[in-house]
Amino acid sequence: MCEALRELMKDEIREEKQKAIDIALVAAVRSLMEKGGVSASEAMNLIGVPPTDQLRYAPII
Repeated sequence: MCEALRELMKDEIREEKQKAIDIALVAAVRSLMEKGGVSASEAMNLIGVPPTDQLRYAPII
């Protein structure tokens, strides 16, 4: 039964996981910018965010 529920909700679960990742990444980038004195791009490079994802995050950082 649990497996069936997971299957039914897999898209919602995936979206919630991605939101949590986005929130954590933005917080980490902002912290590096504030405490490390680096740009958003430099912070994302330090964290290892791929360039294609950097474009997605740039407007919210």
